[in-house]
Amino acid sequence: MSLPPPASYDTTLAHVSQALNTLQRHIDTLHSRLRLLGTPRDTAPLRDKIHRLQDETKQLLLTTANDLSRLAALANQSGVPQNKLATQRITTDFQTLTARFRDFQAEFTEKSKADIARAKMALAHEEERMDREDAPLLSTGAGASSSDAQQHVLVHDLDIAYNETLIAEREAEIRDIEDGVHMVNDIFRKIGTMVKDQGQLFDNIEANLQTADVHVENAAVQLNTANKRGRWWREVKCRILLVLVAIAAVLALIIALT
Repeated sequence: MSLPPPASYDTTLAHVSQALNTLQRHIDTLHSRLRLLGTPRDTAPLRDKIHRLQDETKQLLLTTANDLSRLAALANQSGVPQNKLATQRITTDFQTLTARFRDFQAEFTEKSKADIARAKMALAHEEERMDREDAPLLSTGAGASSSDAQQHVLVHDLDIAYNETLIAEREAEIRDIEDGVHMVNDIFRKIGTMVKDQGQLFDNIEANLQTADVHVENAAVQLNTANKRGRWWREVKCRILLVLVAIAAVLALIIALT
């Protein structure tokens, strides 16, 4: 079975461009959903959507970074300056998207930490309130008072369980984000190096183009100077010819008179 032919520069560029468009939509959606956290629309299904889209975006960032490396190699192999410049532009765009995703991760982490702090504070207050309210009920004996005491204990236990579950969920969110942060930081450093290298390459290309422009301009100046010199020499020859004709006429007149 024959292997498929290697992807061309244009094909790889189109694939990376499509991936960047998808990343743009994903990151816009993540930032939009992130703004809903801490509001009445903050629900478990919303957080599930954020987690799924976050994981999908991380994977797409990773594959796109690898595709950009291949694109840079193809651009260098082609030797076409336009390909190298296009690669630099799309790499810079990817770097910008990666930075926006890092901003999302940082903000998501801060929101999760704030949720944990509030839940721990609520948990501490709930335990203190339970100690204050349940002590007299539990000491009154059987009957209605005993039933009330059991109900109070049940309510407090549910509140405590809710806050403990919330804390566990947010801590899991933070661990998941931190794992993604390490991966994205590696991508960001890699792309930063690529942008720096391509920037130097871009400077070299631009310098070469400017040098070529200077050479063309110098050639034009030299051609213009040569044209001026040619016109001047033709004028000199015409003047010499006129002088010679005048001298010949004078000599002819002298000879005729003698």
